[in-house]
Amino acid sequence: MCVLSCSWDKLNRVKDHWDWEHGRTSRFYCCQDKAQKKQAKKSTRTGVRNQDNGGMDRHDCKSRLSISISQDEEKKDRQVVTVWLEHAMHHVSYYDVQMPKAAHNLVRENLWAVPSALSAKIQEDFPQVSVAQFYHTWVTFSEKMWK
Repeated sequence: MCVLSCSWDKLNRVKDHWDWEHGRTSRFYCCQDKAQKKQAKKSTRTGVRNQDNGGMDRHDCKSRLSISISQDEEKKDRQVVTVWLEHAMHHVSYYDVQMPKAAHNLVRENLWAVPSALSAKIQEDFPQVSVAQFYHTWVTFSEKMWK
């Protein structure tokens, strides 16, 4: 079952939508599905350094979630919802690496603190936050004051 290995509510991608005579269908796929990975596009702007990183682990999970909503043919005042879920393999769940909002708030509230001390405090409270994440957040918030 996909729910154990992939968070469909947060980490899915909309593949497409289409309308038909009496309804609409939306199709999603697992964010870690190897077959659905889009190729990175190089920037055409001058002076831009392209970031070439490996990205998240991908798996051959053959995922698909289709949700269709249509009008009930017998009872016109009702709708029918059909859900089709396929996920061929269990795989390591995607780990969300975004900095938590509480850590953002701590940085925002302590912009005048010494960055190295604040970084230590952030990592003590939020061990999953890297120094680079902290520094990027601190620079983003503090540049508003000096620009």
